[in-house]
Amino acid sequence: MRLLKVGKMTEAMEQLAYAEQLIEQMPVKDELYYEVLSRIHRIKTTIFEKKNMIDSAYFYLKKSNENEEKSKWIIDKETVTNNAINFAIENEQEKLKTSEKISRILKVGIGVLSVLMFALGWSVFNNYSKRKKIATQNKKIYEADQKKAVLLTEIHHRVKNNLQLVIKGSLY
Repeated sequence: MRLLKVGKMTEAMEQLAYAEQLIEQMPVKDELYYEVLSRIHRIKTTIFEKKNMIDSAYFYLKKSNENEEKSKWIIDKETVTNNAINFAIENEQEKLKTSEKISRILKVGIGVLSVLMFALGWSVFNNYSKRKKIATQNKKIYEADQKKAVLLTEIHHRVKNNLQLVIKGSLY
């Protein structure tokens, strides 16, 4: 731009050509590449306007605008990529929260199930113990009943014998 201000158009064009060669050697065509190329073309537009070469000025103005758009597109592309990454991160975080909720629910469910299994085991053991106790009591009752039956038959036999003696004694 300094060369343009002092009127050295030819030198300015040589410097711009050299800058274009350097920029073309860039390995990555990123937003900076297109911004610099746009500025070079904008300066060329100014030079051709001063030389009254309107067609050339219009050509480089068009190229400048195209490169500006490409630069914005790359920026937009990066923004979209960043937004997509952020969305994916948020989505994964939501999945993680959901997984943590499900995990907590499952832990509570397993805890409740464990308590129920313990209660069922205790109930089965308690039922078994009571049945065993009842069976022992029934056995004792049966044995006592057998003793009473034996005693009752013995008493019945003795009463019968005594009655027979009383009858025989009253007959004599």
